[in-house]
Amino acid sequence: MDKQLINDSDRNKRNLLKRDFYLDLFNYKIKNNENFSFTKYGDGELKCIFDFKDGEENCDRHPYSKELGEQLKISLKKNARRASVFMGDWAGWQGDTFSELRDDYLNCNGLIPNLVYYAMLLSHDSLNHNLRSLLESIKESKRKKIFIGPKKLNGIKSLLNVDEIIEAPEVNSFSLYENIKKRATENLEKDCIYLFSFGLSSKILTNDLLSAKEAITILDFGSGFDPILLDKETRVGQVRNEEAKKFFESLLTQ
Repeated sequence: MDKQLINDSDRNKRNLLKRDFYLDLFNYKIKNNENFSFTKYGDGELKCIFDFKDGEENCDRHPYSKELGEQLKISLKKNARRASVFMGDWAGWQGDTFSELRDDYLNCNGLIPNLVYYAMLLSHDSLNHNLRSLLESIKESKRKKIFIGPKKLNGIKSLLNVDEIIEAPEVNSFSLYENIKKRATENLEKDCIYLFSFGLSSKILTNDLLSAKEAITILDFGSGFDPILLDKETRVGQVRNEEAKKFFESLLTQ
């Protein structure tokens, strides 16, 4: 991999140019009941894997730990091996080298993941019509849909016609991981769709569920539903929630 593309805006811009292509592809797969998954390992996950120190936490106040880092590392390797998994490409921020550490680790294991735009399912900087079309297709799908995330996002039930909600704590979801995994596994069935918004632990559950059954779809939205369902922005760069609510109005009112 060209080291000049590590941790600079060119790499992110290159991925951004392909965003609409992949959103259209995801939409096609949802409409045609083709299974795939999207997950993403950002600076928080990669720091926990490669460079955490005791007492540190991510931007959501989720504490790092050796056990969490080990489980994330296992999931990174296994998810990178899966042809049906698309992985958000963390291209670096403020000069961090986490993407280089990730690439070196995967390359040493002979793995080349399907890297795509990191903020694929987020409304950052602009509102995307292809993302809205994807959400509309998810809502219209008759496949079983399971959402895992905090109680504050329970509006997802009507937004996307979700069948089952599994609540996860806003802070330190890994502390209840086995319970979350148990409930998620109880809902596991062929061709179901999982929608994730519960941080670091979601990458581990992506691997665990796909290891149990490959014929499912998993989409890690991260904070992507926040500007649509909440009354404030929760991330730097998010579109203002008033604009997001207006843009996704058809989903909110149907």
